[in-house]
Amino acid sequence: MSASLLSNQKVQQHLDQKMFEIQTKGLTKPELRKVDLKKDSALAADVVGALRAGRFALVRQPIWDAADKNTHFEEVLLRLQDSQGAEMPIFDSLMCLDRWDLLAEIMPFLLTLQLEHGLTHNHATSLNIPPSVLLPTAARERFYQALQSFAHERPADDVILEITETAYIEPNQELIDFMKQVSELGYRWALDDFGDGYHTFDHIEQLPLSYVKLAKDISEQLQFSEDVAPEIKDMMDLCKKLDVPLVAEHVPDADMAARLHAWHGIRFAQMFAVPDAE
Repeated sequence: MSASLLSNQKVQQHLDQKMFEIQTKGLTKPELRKVDLKKDSALAADVVGALRAGRFALVRQPIWDAADKNTHFEEVLLRLQDSQGAEMPIFDSLMCLDRWDLLAEIMPFLLTLQLEHGLTHNHATSLNIPPSVLLPTAARERFYQALQSFAHERPADDVILEITETAYIEPNQELIDFMKQVSELGYRWALDDFGDGYHTFDHIEQLPLSYVKLAKDISEQLQFSEDVAPEIKDMMDLCKKLDVPLVAEHVPDADMAARLHAWHGIRFAQMFAVPDAE
């Protein structure tokens, strides 16, 4: 593994320092007001412990091309297990790391893990990237170095970096310049789960994107109706104008993917499995 992961001791020291800061200076993150601090910090330690112990799996979901009837690319998703072998809630686990400022610290490890996994398959690969990693910090520099190292050894044009919807990040020139810098290495960018978080029309219009992925609620509306709500139509028209393809998530099968293509011109659909060959 070419990227290291924080030791359990360093994680605990980090959490202890954060807890001390909270107790002496007050809460610095609004999200921490909503949780039991002791339990939440323990969960953060458990998540890193699971990664260090190898209690995880990487699974792939196909993004299906309804026009060509084949897999366009695949998203690599992380699955974690606790010490008893039970699956841990991945979204809550990663958001817990983010609340305690650990996610950006271990992102180079997760990135390398997922990139190396992608080498074992023949399709292009997409990976989730939390917005906190894209802020101008030392953690972003480590993230860029991991991308740069991979791109020096292997082609990066088959890797799509999906910015998750979990926090707002301003689509300013500094962010645009960083994304373009990453794109120069060969990587492509996507917005994940548009309509279910903090992404806006400004993100679509200003960021250098190759795809916009539609959140479950929007995708399901489009799957069951030829009619389109005005705000969704505006978003679809904007993507068409900018020549940014849409990807409908949570699509059950190839028949539904074909319907989305016929009704709404959405060519790509993320499904739970690759359809059987005809």
